[in-house]
Amino acid sequence: MNNILPNWSFASNYEFSDLGKIWIVWNPSVQVNIISKSLQMITCSVKLPFQTSEFVVSFIYASNCRKERRLLWSELEATSCSPQLCGLPWIVLGDFNEIISPAEHSRADLSTSTRGMRDFSECLQRCLLSDLHYSGNSFTWSNSSVSKKLDRILCNEDWLEAFPESIAVFGKPGISDHSPCCTFLDQLKPPQKRPFRFFAHLNCHPDFRNLVKATWNSLPFHGTRQLVVSKKLKEMKPIIRSFNKENFSEIEKRVQEAFDHLADCQQESMSIPSLAAAAAEKSAHAKWFTLAKAEDKFLHQRSRVQWSAEGDAGTSFFHRAIRARQAQNHIHYLMDNGSIIDTLDGIKCHAVNHFQQLLGGPNVATTSSPADIASVMQVKCSSEAISALAAPFSDLDIEKAFLSLPKNKSPGPDGYPAEFFTANWKVVGRDMIDAVKEFLSTGDLLQQWNATLLILVPKKTNATKITEFRPIACCNTVYKVASKLLANRLKDHLPTLISTSQSAFVPGRLLVENVLLATELVSGYNWKKISKRCMLKVDLQKAFDTLDWNFVLYTLEALDFPLMFRNLIKKCLTTTRFSVAINGEPCGYFKGTRGLRQGDPLSPYLFVLALEVFSQQLRKKYLDGAIGYHPNTSALQVTHLAFADDLMIFADGTTDSVKCIAETMEEFALWSGLRMNKAKTELYTAGLNADEALEISRLGFSIGAMPIRYLGLPLMYRKLRLPDYKPLIDRISTNFNCWSARALSFAGRKQLLSSVIYGTINFWTSAFILPKNCIKRIEALCSQFLWGGTETKRSIAKVAWKTVTLPKEEGGLGLRDISRWNKTLCLKLIWRLYTAQDSLWASWVKEYRVKGGNFWAIDASKTTSSTWHSLLSLRGLAAGFLKAKLGNGQQISFWYDRWTPLGSLIDCFGATGPRELQIEETALVRHACNDEGWLLRGARSQAAEELQLHLTTIPLPSLSATDDSYVWETGGNELQEFSTSKTWEDVRNRATKKSWTRNIWFKGHIPRHAFTVWVAHQDRLPTRARLVGWGMNIPSSCCLCSLFEESRDHLFLRCEVSDAVWQFVLGRLGYSHRGFHSWHVFWEWMGLKDSVVSLTLKRAAAQVTISCIWTERNKRLHDSTSQTPLAISKKIDRIIRDAILGRNHTVLFQHLMQEWLRFE
Repeated sequence: MNNILPNWSFASNYEFSDLGKIWIVWNPSVQVNIISKSLQMITCSVKLPFQTSEFVVSFIYASNCRKERRLLWSELEATSCSPQLCGLPWIVLGDFNEIISPAEHSRADLSTSTRGMRDFSECLQRCLLSDLHYSGNSFTWSNSSVSKKLDRILCNEDWLEAFPESIAVFGKPGISDHSPCCTFLDQLKPPQKRPFRFFAHLNCHPDFRNLVKATWNSLPFHGTRQLVVSKKLKEMKPIIRSFNKENFSEIEKRVQEAFDHLADCQQESMSIPSLAAAAAEKSAHAKWFTLAKAEDKFLHQRSRVQWSAEGDAGTSFFHRAIRARQAQNHIHYLMDNGSIIDTLDGIKCHAVNHFQQLLGGPNVATTSSPADIASVMQVKCSSEAISALAAPFSDLDIEKAFLSLPKNKSPGPDGYPAEFFTANWKVVGRDMIDAVKEFLSTGDLLQQWNATLLILVPKKTNATKITEFRPIACCNTVYKVASKLLANRLKDHLPTLISTSQSAFVPGRLLVENVLLATELVSGYNWKKISKRCMLKVDLQKAFDTLDWNFVLYTLEALDFPLMFRNLIKKCLTTTRFSVAINGEPCGYFKGTRGLRQGDPLSPYLFVLALEVFSQQLRKKYLDGAIGYHPNTSALQVTHLAFADDLMIFADGTTDSVKCIAETMEEFALWSGLRMNKAKTELYTAGLNADEALEISRLGFSIGAMPIRYLGLPLMYRKLRLPDYKPLIDRISTNFNCWSARALSFAGRKQLLSSVIYGTINFWTSAFILPKNCIKRIEALCSQFLWGGTETKRSIAKVAWKTVTLPKEEGGLGLRDISRWNKTLCLKLIWRLYTAQDSLWASWVKEYRVKGGNFWAIDASKTTSSTWHSLLSLRGLAAGFLKAKLGNGQQISFWYDRWTPLGSLIDCFGATGPRELQIEETALVRHACNDEGWLLRGARSQAAEELQLHLTTIPLPSLSATDDSYVWETGGNELQEFSTSKTWEDVRNRATKKSWTRNIWFKGHIPRHAFTVWVAHQDRLPTRARLVGWGMNIPSSCCLCSLFEESRDHLFLRCEVSDAVWQFVLGRLGYSHRGFHSWHVFWEWMGLKDSVVSLTLKRAAAQVTISCIWTERNKRLHDSTSQTPLAISKKIDRIIRDAILGRNHTVLFQHLMQEWLRFE
């Protein structure tokens, strides 16, 4: 070693292996201290000469034996808990000889989940390790036939905090079968010019609106309304920059300085109370609060987090989210035909050239014409639609469009997001309305309004080719308002223009219905004895980016859209200009020639109109007999299903049919510019013999194999199994275990659960009744996350999940029971089965499942479809909601529908009912009467008498001209539309309302303190007395006084430490201190209104006190640090002052500071 690298040092693990599996070599300037060695791992601390602090590195060479690798996983877990690693950055790298997901194996089925993969994944989650952002090879090992990602560079949270710019690189294998890996601590990014961008935190400053008002109204520009607005916005930029620099530059440093000053003022106020000290404290708090709120808004906007709500400050979480997003989206280099482009200028040039060719290159003229398109379309705009589309836009329409824009979105090239306009609407509103109305009334659009910034989002991890990035168009806010107004008009008329095979972006249609129908149609594809059939899963190449503008305009003309409306659409399409953002810096400027922008409100609706032309072309081929129908589709002429650019085409499985489909796709491509990507399009066949399969394979399509996924959901005829729903579990686990989510407070964790997680599962739960094991697994993950753990690093669930899912007033936290929520969402499918007029799935079910019979009478045991069986299982629940309103009696079942006060008559009379009343079981209500009266047999039972008595009070259906209808009855109200929220209220778990919850969730509570008190009131905190009761061998003495058993009542109320704290708090509230003998007495006092102090201040002070005592107990137990009762009291005082000052703008808190300081 000394001959090769003189004076260098090295370490190895020869003592564990004769071959010395791991070698570590370092330069003399580097300080290395070996912490541990084993057969598969060496861990050491490293101090680099240019770094002020050390970090820990673990080098891995995992065994080929799975059992030995389990020992390595245990070693990693032990190392992660080692005191030597506490608070230090930790990086783990090497050959792990195991993959985590099927995507890391070149030949693995995507549903594969081996024991080894699960062991490795769980180990990393327990160690809180994740992949460092990397570039280079996605697979790191290969034996010429199979490639895998066996080598990794992992790191903990502290590493990402210490080295946010670090990156892993996997190079070329060379003579090895593994890729070499290395880590760069700093990417040495060159300084970039950041374009102007308005941040919403400026709106928090009390002087900003006055500045905007004075500046905006003093700018004397002339010209068109649009030009005046653009000039004013441009002139505002340097003024806003200057204001931001003056008041918010280095905002984090300012916040800290303001907080330190506030702490000094509070200290002086508590030491030498006076009016001057109180005024100084109030002024210091106002300054700190303004800066802290601005910092929170600034980081929130940069983080792009859409689900957070008001609650505890999320500064740490936002910081982590920002770093994670930057690491994911940063482009380090690009590959182009085998060459590496790694300079910023080179990357910019390559990206601009690519997108200029894609969006602005020469365009092949469409071969279609309005007459051609009109010849295949079945419908056109009605006269009412034409009038509505041509109607002028009012000032109120424009104002509503501005004020309804979503917040925290990326701005366009001008840098102004919606927050600027909404916060300053009184100043800028009139000009904005006039400018937008000018375009909508004249059709003239200012060129710079339609400028677009393309943000590149990677489609996959480690994207290295420009084609692996998705261009998201960020349009200027003013343009988006105009586009949104047009889109809203267009959207309202889509249901009459778009066939039922399309469910995307059409109001009133459900995406899950496409999934359900696709599931039914592909059932049996793996069966040996089945009739001939095929399905083509089409991939449209760059669908939105290649659509021909003239084709879109011809389609609108063919559908008889009014000329003015078409001209407005034409302006929106043909005046586009593009720039590309590379790592936050815009570059290039070119004119578009085709395509729809993903980010323009108009784009999705124009796309489905364009795709409708293909739907009608395809329909015509089927009607002409050129393409044969797929089994179970001919009665309804089901040819295909489409959700935007996701296409599934069904046919009879013959070669001629597939050829004709391909020819139709090519014809549509010549018209529209949308081409099928044949390499990615898959053909699925069933019922073909060997010769037929060979012949159809020669058409050039990839032959797919079941099972498959459509829109992210598995198309499963049978009941879902673990591999089927594992992607859902993995996605939830990823959200929980990402390092940014670990920084969330209780309020943040609850918000993440109620928005992101439930939003994630909603699509699944709207389509399927999830298996019990799946729901149990999801709820276990949610419970672990709520109580502060991760998926595998468990934390004790202090309150049962069943209680957590109750509303707050019933003792819970207001989360939803997933099983009942699943049923609630699926009930909507039964509602649509009876009421949806344009649902292709509902029509198919009636035709091929119900088959002219009655939904309520179908024998569920005879169905082979799991999805249909699960829907039938909900009939008992749905019967209580679905109520029939009798009209002419031509739709309502006499026996099964609930159309009388007696409920379902078959339930009322039993199986003998049809014989008793002489009305057939399959009869509709109209069959039970004629123009002269009811045809029922004479009453022979009490139920029959009640029925006949009721029938005398209603008009005869045979004389009615009104159609039958259905309503959704919930909470005693008859709804014309399905209401998920109101149905949930009837379906959810229920408990009696708890009066004690008013002491916790009162108006003005502080979330983190309220949560602690909520757990404490139910005596679910892990006090030592409870832990000993569970059988743990630990002392039961109080952590604060060490004198008595640590029960809840003693710890919070009777311990000498807590007693001293309560003496301070009660004295400040104006009470004489007598102590609380029990929690019951304390709780009654907390909710008692009296003349001493306001109830809000009493409850807030009590909650903060309980929370601070619990925090002190945990610090003494876990950190071996302690504070005196006086220090704890001062902390409580500071928290309460901050809470009051932070909310003194509300009526409830305006006078609380005086109350709190009365007895200081």
